[in-house]
Amino acid sequence: MAPRTDQFMTTFNELEQFLREATRSERNVPFGGLISRAGDKLPSVRHYSRDLREWADLRNAVVHEHPRGKVIADITPEALAEFEEMAAAIMSPPGIYPRFRRDVRVFKVSDPLTEAVEDLWREDYSQVIVRIEGRMTLLSYAGITRWMGHVIDGTVIDLEGATVGDALVYEKPGGIDFLARAATTFEARERFQQLDRRKEQRLRVIVITEHGDPGEAPLGLVTPSDMLSAGSAS
Repeated sequence: MAPRTDQFMTTFNELEQFLREATRSERNVPFGGLISRAGDKLPSVRHYSRDLREWADLRNAVVHEHPRGKVIADITPEALAEFEEMAAAIMSPPGIYPRFRRDVRVFKVSDPLTEAVEDLWREDYSQVIVRIEGRMTLLSYAGITRWMGHVIDGTVIDLEGATVGDALVYEKPGGIDFLARAATTFEARERFQQLDRRKEQRLRVIVITEHGDPGEAPLGLVTPSDMLSAGSAS
């Protein structure tokens, strides 16, 4: 085999062994079965499930030789680089922390609403984090807008004395979730992709804490735009 093909087979075998160990599967379980089993446990495998099956087809074409002794398929440099990148992401998935570590201001319900609005403008966020009864929730620009619609008097909106808690009453349930600092970007991506019909708004932000507990201190934030900028191999 050509050196690239040898490298492809080496990486493929390493990936296959990783999946076998992750699922505690016997040697007689085929690669397709490993994908299915690992997909029940690992978000990274679920993300690449279709790609893995296509790479398995290529592996089969590589290892089965032509009757005259010629290799049916060879690996291009681009294909090898793509496969190795995918294999690395599955075997050592990138974490959300410290990648998305950032300072997070947590508002109290008694804080002036003007401070939350200023924070939204200054940081270019679509929501702020609020702690109420020991747990974090969010107040979005949409919730603030609904509050404004309720209190508007003709053309005047009086912000004097208004608190974060006043606007929080008009925030729809949902919009926030939590992950532990040890979670992977694949887990975060799945959270944003899942549609929870029990919630009244889409997921806007994932707060990173030590153990994924909303009562803990925030260590960072992940937003849908973060997932877009992370790319497909996140």
